Amino acid sequence: MNFLSTLYRSLLAAPYLGLAGAGKFLLSAWSNRTFHIRPKGYRHSLSVRGRTSDRMVLYSIFVEQQYPVDASDQAKHILDAGANVGYASVYFAHHFPDAQILALEPEENNFRMLEENTRCYPGIRRVKGALWKERTTLSMANPNAPSWAFQLTDQAALNGNKVPACTVADLIAEQQWPRLDLAKIDIEGAEREVFSANTAWLQNTSRLYIEVHDDQQPGSAKALFEALSGFRYQLKVAGDGFLIRLEGQKPQNAEPESAARR
Repeated sequence: MNFLSTLYRSLLAAPYLGLAGAGKFLLSAWSNRTFHIRPKGYRHSLSVRGRTSDRMVLYSIFVEQQYPVDASDQAKHILDAGANVGYASVYFAHHFPDAQILALEPEENNFRMLEENTRCYPGIRRVKGALWKERTTLSMANPNAPSWAFQLTDQAALNGNKVPACTVADLIAEQQWPRLDLAKIDIEGAEREVFSANTAWLQNTSRLYIEVHDDQQPGSAKALFEALSGFRYQLKVAGDGFLIRLEGQKPQNAEPESAARR
């Protein structure tokens, strides 16, 4: 690990994490301890496992602001799929304090951290599970991967790590939400399955923050954009993924539009 680049990131983090938080962020690159960092303006600290991907996930969300929020946006119903240790859920709860947020995370250790980081936020409901194209049980394909990179498979695995999975439509129905205002989907390639079937929920969805992992699951981008092909939408790059604002379904005889606005 390059000390100078880590120091540079820590200096950039100071306006967002405070001096103490930036110092802890720096130390977390080399220490196995769990650090407690409170971003500026937030009432509660977040737990960060040293020498794990937690630190860079924290950095991307609270310093780089990977999920930009417009002050004019309204969000009452938010899905955080691939919630990891809960940083995005907390970020959304901070910006949308009246929202109901469903944080979905399949991996056991991440889920424990998710519970710890979100326990002070009554609007966040935590569910241990995964998104898929149908309601089923999946296996963890790579249980020894870094904490941000766990993948799931519907093939039988020998590791015994079973995960319940369901569709976006299942979750919306269970929550009795009239619509989905914001869906953050970072599920390490499972988006290929999620967007290959049962995508009627997009008709009642306003915004997507989504990372596409074609390098891990070829066909993921194709499945996403085929699912969106019947909609008008605006797309822009947001961090490592896309922010997609859905603007309703296209008329059946609509002409093809540009990539920036479809």
